[in-house]
Amino acid sequence: MKFLYILGFVSILIVNVTARDDTIDGLIEDILNQKVEEFREIMRTGDPEKGIPVLAPFETDYMENSFSFEGIISWSGVFKNLKVENMDNFINHKLTFSLLTMRSKFNFTLPDIIAQGFQDIRGHVFTVLPHWAYGNFRIAPTNVRFFGDAKLSINRDGFLNMDRLTASLYLDEFNSRMDNLLTGGDLSELLNRVIPDIVPSSLDNFPDRVTAKLEKKMLPVINMFLNTINIKEIMQAYNAKNFN
Repeated sequence: MKFLYILGFVSILIVNVTARDDTIDGLIEDILNQKVEEFREIMRTGDPEKGIPVLAPFETDYMENSFSFEGIISWSGVFKNLKVENMDNFINHKLTFSLLTMRSKFNFTLPDIIAQGFQDIRGHVFTVLPHWAYGNFRIAPTNVRFFGDAKLSINRDGFLNMDRLTASLYLDEFNSRMDNLLTGGDLSELLNRVIPDIVPSSLDNFPDRVTAKLEKKMLPVINMFLNTINIKEIMQAYNAKNFN
């Protein structure tokens, strides 16, 4: 049944002229870009029904945190008085959609994220080297670029869904300052000098692992918005307007 439903959509596309494809794609692209701006506003206000807190800025007195990146680095601990700013300042360079291929291409930049607070964390680098930090920290990545494409589908009720996300993540600079890394003193100062180089190179050298992390974290949130877009209704409205 699902195959017949998809086949019906493809048949409509083949029967009609290519210009019409572009027009429908453009209409859906407009809706997708509206959803992006809707999310920008939700970042500023939060949405309790969707379980989304205020993200711009994001502030919390206490947050437990654990992180693992494929045997390279892992940690667990707490952040106190954490504040993350400017996440809503992202730039939407490109967001396209093709109904024929059911793919979407995207390109976003976060120019100037700032995160600061107090950390008490313990972990390992390369699974064997101990790592810990206890003190204030501030990180400020510059021009975080998030781009790639996504494979979409239409469920049997006509709603859009993202099945797979293929993304790359790069940044120009990673400015950071963390107090009391490891034993503090000279070793802490040395680590503070090398961390700004390690982070960008890790993103460059392990793109597949970065993509896997992004897909796991972002797909559920993205689909909360995509699942409100009914492609079947959009096409029916387009047909009624242009061909009746």
